[in-house]
Amino acid sequence: MSKASSRKQFEGRWRITDSSNWSPEDLDLVGAAHILFKRDGAGELQMVAIEGTLDYRISHRDGESVLEFSWAGFDQGDEVGGRGTARIEHGILKGELFVHQGDNATFAA
Repeated sequence: MSKASSRKQFEGRWRITDSSNWSPEDLDLVGAAHILFKRDGAGELQMVAIEGTLDYRISHRDGESVLEFSWAGFDQGDEVGGRGTARIEHGILKGELFVHQGDNATFAA
């Protein structure tokens, strides 16, 4: 798969509906939980009280495309940041979000 077609499969706004750490109601605390991947490698993230921007790259592991991102933003007014990964499995975006010096959580969209 070419780099362009690898990126294209991730592009768009994904509605986060499940997480290992938060209930669906908690995910939508300050708005509809989502992660957005733009064509230019930028994006945004919102879940629970976390709101941030992100920068991503596509890599390949074991023949699969993997999206890796770093992010920075706010959680209840406090500056936070971290990293994450995502893959597409059977049409579902499955990922993991890491907060620098904090929690980590899996999510599905």
